[in-house]
Amino acid sequence: MKAAEDITSPDPSTRPSPSLAARLRAAWSPAANLRALLAPAPSALRPVDGLRALSILWVMVFHTVKARGGLLVGRFGELPFRVMNRGFMGVDVFFVISGFLIARLLLRELSATGTLGLRRFYLRRALRILPAYYLVLALWCAGGAPCDTAWANLAYVNNFLPHDEQCMEWSWSLAIEEQFYLVFPLVLVLLQRLPRFRLRLLVGALGAAVAIRWAIVVAHGLHLPGAGRMEHLELLRDTLYVKPHTRYGGLLCGVIAALLVEERGVLERMRRHPVATNAALAVALGVVAWLGARLQ
Repeated sequence: MKAAEDITSPDPSTRPSPSLAARLRAAWSPAANLRALLAPAPSALRPVDGLRALSILWVMVFHTVKARGGLLVGRFGELPFRVMNRGFMGVDVFFVISGFLIARLLLRELSATGTLGLRRFYLRRALRILPAYYLVLALWCAGGAPCDTAWANLAYVNNFLPHDEQCMEWSWSLAIEEQFYLVFPLVLVLLQRLPRFRLRLLVGALGAAVAIRWAIVVAHGLHLPGAGRMEHLELLRDTLYVKPHTRYGGLLCGVIAALLVEERGVLERMRRHPVATNAALAVALGVVAWLGARLQ
């Protein structure tokens, strides 16, 4: 599920514009995609690929735990089960990666050309996602699944419907990705007019994202799934889990990271100070582990 643009794409200011037919052939070429998977370009950020693989694995384990929870609890004990049962948080990692990759791509284009080719960007996104997604949707409906609300999937707004009314309810994350692709380039164009305050505004928007989630959690008395009744889980999904205003924080974390990497030289500073970098990483992982252990 590679929704984000490959960060190793050539400089948009120098590469020729391939035809639509050439784009389609490249997108659906098994040989080309296999080569890109097994032999990525030297300029690729391999840690991002590794993080994506770990996140996918975590989500897969989570769904396995959901299907056979009792067996896994008995075999591995309570603490490992709780870690595996938090695999839905792997989706948050997907959002961070998507925000990082898309923002880095657009920031590089801005740096190289001084402008954004919005038409080209939206066309790339459409060719990359829509054909495969619409094919799956057609097969889903042809197989006899309820598709009364498939119109919402076609428009990528299915995550605004109640969970039990959605067609292919598991595709909610793609809806959020598409909503981000639609809105963020326009936001970035506006932020270009305030270059000195761009990072501050993004950090402020991230703080607003945390406040929105906190207000919803308090208002509805929500908690993480695992011990709640089915009605509580449905409420959690419909109010907190699948809505863009409660999920944009992860995407924004990726955007801020891309801005720090591209314009503040964070990676170079980290390479020059490996001891401090590793210490900060250890502290961050410790905080995450402590919070995870306390979550009920």
